[in-house]
Amino acid sequence: MKIIKYVFPFMLMRSVRSGMLGYVQQENKQFRRISGIFAGGI
Repeated sequence: MKIIKYVFPFMLMRSVRSGMLGYVQQENKQFRRISGIFAGGI
């Protein structure tokens, strides 16, 4: 039981982190596009 107690949060954190990374990468693409428009405007 102790092993599950330690492994489960680790797996959960890993999945959450990978999900966050995917979201951040998506946001970065949009941000880059917007900053590119601003750079073009300036």
